[in-house]
Amino acid sequence: MAVPSRVTAKIQKLDAVRKHVQDRKRADPGEQARRQAVEADRKARRQILMDLAKDAFDWRDSFNRSPEGKRYWELVGAGARVLLFTGWYWDGLPVVAGNAPGAHTRVFLDGPHHHFLFEEWRNDAAGNPEPYREVCRLTSPLQMIEHPMVHPTMLELLQTHLSGPEAWETLEQELDRRLDRYVQP
Repeated sequence: MAVPSRVTAKIQKLDAVRKHVQDRKRADPGEQARRQAVEADRKARRQILMDLAKDAFDWRDSFNRSPEGKRYWELVGAGARVLLFTGWYWDGLPVVAGNAPGAHTRVFLDGPHHHFLFEEWRNDAAGNPEPYREVCRLTSPLQMIEHPMVHPTMLELLQTHLSGPEAWETLEQELDRRLDRYVQP
C-alpha cells in the first residue's frame, strides 16, 4: 500500500510546525524558568506526590475490582472513555480559568485497562469544547509523578477530586447519559 503524497506532505508539515513550536518554547527564558520551577517543586515533593498518585491508582483499582465497578464497565463498555476530572492546565502548566480559547486538561479513565488518559481541550469556532490533543496515558503512579505534562498541583487536585463525592458525579453522569437513550418522552 502506498501512502498518497498529499498525506505524506501534510504529515511532514505538521511535524515541522510542532518542531517550530517546541523550538520557540525552548528558546523562551520565561517558559524555561516556569518549567524549571515546576520540576524543582516535583523533586522537592516527590514522596508526597507519589502518595497522591498511589491514592489515585488505588481509587481506580478499588472501583474496578468492586462488584459495582465490574458491572459499570460491563454496562458502559470495557473500552469506554469516562471523564473524571477537568483542570485549568495547558502544556503541563497552569492557565487562567476561563481563558479565551477555553484551554484546559481533562482526565479520563480510558480503554480496556482503564488507564488515566490526559487530554488537552480547546473551544472550537462555535465556543464548544473539543479535544485538541492526547497528552499521555498513565499506567503507574511513577509515570504520573514524572510525566512533564502532569503538573504537581493538578495531581493534588485530581487526588482530592477522587477522594470526595465529586468523582462519583461524572461516573453517574455517564450512566444518566446512557439511561437517556432508553427513556422515551
